[in-house]
Amino acid sequence: MLIWRTGGWRLRPRNRFFGRLQRFVLASVGLLLGLLGHSQAAEYLIDVWQTDDGLPQNSVTSVAQGRDGYLWIGTQDGLVRFDGLRFQVFDANNTPAIKNSRIVQLFNDRQGTLWVGTEQAGLMQFRDGQFRAFNPPNMGTTHNYARVFGDDEGGAFWMVSCEWELIRWQEGSFTVPSTRWNLAGAETYSLASAPAGGLWVGTDRELAIAHGDQFEIVWDGRNEPGFRVDVLAPSRKGGCWVAARNRLRQFQTTGPTADLGSYAWTNRPVYALHEDSRGYLWVATLGSGLYRYDTNGTVLHLGVSDGLPTDFIRCVTEDHEGNLWVGTEGGGLCRLKPTIFQTYGRKQGLCSDQVTSVHQSASGDMWIGTNGDGVDRLNPDGISHFGVEQGLGNGHVWAVLQDRQGSVWAGTWGGLFRMDHDRFAGLSDGVHISWQVLALHEDRKGTLWLGQQALGGISRLTGNQSDLLKLSGAAADLDVRTIVESPDGAVWIGSNGDGLYRLLGDKVTRYGKRDGLGSEMIWCLYPDQDGAVWIGTYRGGLGRWKDGQLKTISSRDGLVNDVISQILEDDQGYLWFGSHGGVFRIAKEELNRFADGKTRLFHTTSYGKADGLPSVECSGGSQPAACKSRDGRLWFPTVKGLAVVDPRTIVRNTLAPPVVIESLSVDGRVTEITENSLSLPGPIRIKPGAQRFEIRYTGLSYTAPQKVRFRYKLEGLEDEWLEAGTQRTAGYSFLKPGGYHFRVTACNNDGVWNDTAARLDFEVLPHFWQTGWFFLLVVLAGLGMIVGVVRWIEQRKLRQQVEKLERERMVERERSRIARDIHDDLGSSLTRIALLSELATADKERPLEVEAHALKIAASARETVRSLDEIVWAVNPQNDTLNSLSDYLSHYATEFFEGSPVSCRFELPDASADLPLASETRHQLFLAVKEALHNVLKHAQAKETWIRMTLAKPHLEIVVQDDGCGFDITAHKGSPGADGLGNMAKRVKDLGGQMNIKSATGQGTVVTFVVPLANGTSKPATTK
Repeated sequence: MLIWRTGGWRLRPRNRFFGRLQRFVLASVGLLLGLLGHSQAAEYLIDVWQTDDGLPQNSVTSVAQGRDGYLWIGTQDGLVRFDGLRFQVFDANNTPAIKNSRIVQLFNDRQGTLWVGTEQAGLMQFRDGQFRAFNPPNMGTTHNYARVFGDDEGGAFWMVSCEWELIRWQEGSFTVPSTRWNLAGAETYSLASAPAGGLWVGTDRELAIAHGDQFEIVWDGRNEPGFRVDVLAPSRKGGCWVAARNRLRQFQTTGPTADLGSYAWTNRPVYALHEDSRGYLWVATLGSGLYRYDTNGTVLHLGVSDGLPTDFIRCVTEDHEGNLWVGTEGGGLCRLKPTIFQTYGRKQGLCSDQVTSVHQSASGDMWIGTNGDGVDRLNPDGISHFGVEQGLGNGHVWAVLQDRQGSVWAGTWGGLFRMDHDRFAGLSDGVHISWQVLALHEDRKGTLWLGQQALGGISRLTGNQSDLLKLSGAAADLDVRTIVESPDGAVWIGSNGDGLYRLLGDKVTRYGKRDGLGSEMIWCLYPDQDGAVWIGTYRGGLGRWKDGQLKTISSRDGLVNDVISQILEDDQGYLWFGSHGGVFRIAKEELNRFADGKTRLFHTTSYGKADGLPSVECSGGSQPAACKSRDGRLWFPTVKGLAVVDPRTIVRNTLAPPVVIESLSVDGRVTEITENSLSLPGPIRIKPGAQRFEIRYTGLSYTAPQKVRFRYKLEGLEDEWLEAGTQRTAGYSFLKPGGYHFRVTACNNDGVWNDTAARLDFEVLPHFWQTGWFFLLVVLAGLGMIVGVVRWIEQRKLRQQVEKLERERMVERERSRIARDIHDDLGSSLTRIALLSELATADKERPLEVEAHALKIAASARETVRSLDEIVWAVNPQNDTLNSLSDYLSHYATEFFEGSPVSCRFELPDASADLPLASETRHQLFLAVKEALHNVLKHAQAKETWIRMTLAKPHLEIVVQDDGCGFDITAHKGSPGADGLGNMAKRVKDLGGQMNIKSATGQGTVVTFVVPLANGTSKPATTK
């Protein structure tokens, strides 16, 4: 019938007989399952890779580890290279040398060459990153493949064809041994390369070893009916292992030296033999699974029930780290790795997989608490179960402990229970002992401390007396999860949310986050003999208290996880931690050095499901949780079973992983890196303008490839090594032109680093404007520009100085001209006026003479005024425009011809076409036109004259034309009147222009002045 008890429904037998029968059956089945679960098959963890994981096909025909460290896998759909995490497939589609993707056989010879046998496409050789195809003789049959490979100490490569014929390849050519080579057998079935030298050959008539061109017969089977050597494998002690006539034997050249007996299977062919580094002989059978033979004849069988995907085994081999690799027919690739952890759970006879507490009694029994199913006792006699039928009121057992008097205590979610005569009795009363007891600890005096979720958190039992302990300053609902006693007599109390308490005598000290703890949820404590107390927290990492100082260590510093559920110390100097990220260990000396600030690094070795843990979540928040048994083994409760490890049996992986740089990707274009490309002289050259660089690398460790860690640096850009963790790519952007050396190294799961870093040299080529010669050219051009600018500045300064001097000279010339004009014109006019005034005064008695003198004085005064006006106009800078010149010329000409018989007409530019004119230009043009007008009035006898001003870009043209008598220009040259024309021509020439005269007797005269201007436009003239 079903009844309800705290923690869930339980099956209750109808009467005592059935209850006893049930317990007997459960105990018997548990013991049987325990024995089966911990058979020798549990020594290995089996991992499987299939097409879902990247294999091209699930039939693995052969496995070999190359000299470079890669694992090479032959399948019926391509050759595969494996680094432990990634598969790279070589087949007929991407590798020209592979004519057929069905791989039959792989073999590594003594020189490090990988030989690949294909179906219907002969033979291939892989060396220095390159594939090379061969066509051996006598293989032109329908199938055309090699069955077995081998080599000898002389460097010769041997193979058995699909027609069972022996073929040798040496010095670049194939040879088929003739009958003179004294082999009696007509068909060769197997080969084995002896490590010490020599080649073992098995035929249908004999077992022999080759020496040069001769064979030494070791086992003559010509007189044994049905004789045939099925499979050979080299022996590490010399000689070879032989599978023949349904027996396994070891042979030396002197004959058989060991006999392992008849096959442990029937009617299943042997496909492969392999002796591993521990001396075990492995036998692969096609249909009966995998067998392991010990030298004493003990046989271990592994099949589908043990985790293999199929019983059809094609090959078995061992890598450099001791992992076994098994190729199956249709089941993919398997790895057999010696397990580190032994597991106890329901399969092995425990009442539950959810283990919460484990404790060893004085008698050696292991007491195991479970979450919901009571308590188990494990001893050499088997497993005994104690649940509600044995008096437990609640099956959720968080703490189980046997004290020094032999009493077994169980702290549950329903109170405290004590066992008496194989039955439990409840002791909780809700007054002194809480209904939730999560921690048990017996101190040196025999007092039992109880960690509780109520009643102040702590109760103590001494004999039959119980009392409550009230911690000063602690919360009334203190939730206590762990209690320990340190060597100095202090009692340490860890609470779930209120920090850590230290009780020494009557003094209570509390530690929290303000004091350096990473979290105030304390799940476990471990006091060591050196005076330190190690503190495991929930999500706060690991704490260390020593000499009054707290130091927190977290995942940022190298811990696997920040939830520390359990802490144990082994006999080899390591601290072991159960966490929510699996179990990990750290050398205590390294942790102390880190906590003391003497180093920044410590090495962590982590363990997970790949090492045998049933779960990476270890149970926590109660005590005792984990346990170290007296034989040195460590017991870790998890949510899926109890994990046990013997630290003494853990062999450190001392093989540093080979590091390989696989490819360089530049802007998405991938260049595969091979041994051949690395051996080329000079670095890889990369075109200019590359932006994105990605380097892919790997570390070849197969024990725990997911734990391989890397560090790298790009010399030419970085000076320090960068910790890359498990990342297998390095990316860079926009590298400047130059040479770079990329270096990367790796460490295995045990922290052993490869001292020889892999290296890739490459050079980013510059654009032409980034080259040295272009830079030099730019520098020279820059210097030239600087020189040019300096020279231009100096010339400009010189021009400015010259212009300044010229202006000063012009000012001086203008001042001289003004002074001359004033002296010549005004001075002479004023002198004339003074003389006329004196004459008028002298002739004052003669009125007619005075009148004549007055008229002359008036004329001279007008002339003086006109000269003065001309001088003022010439020196005024506001008149330095074309309009001012045209206005003044028209005004001057009008006044000049006033009262004369000559009329004057003007054609002047539009006022909108005004342009600036230099003072000198304006004055000289005026004087030239003035001279021309004087000639018209004095000599031309004209009735009309025209003055035309025209802007004809980039010149100014002034024309003075009359209708007078004209003159003969040729005859006029050299005459006294020619000086005036010469003066006009000189004035215009000094301005950079020219003067033209057109005249003939009786046809008038045209004088044209043309001078250059800086700016100007042609405009139609207006008539005034």
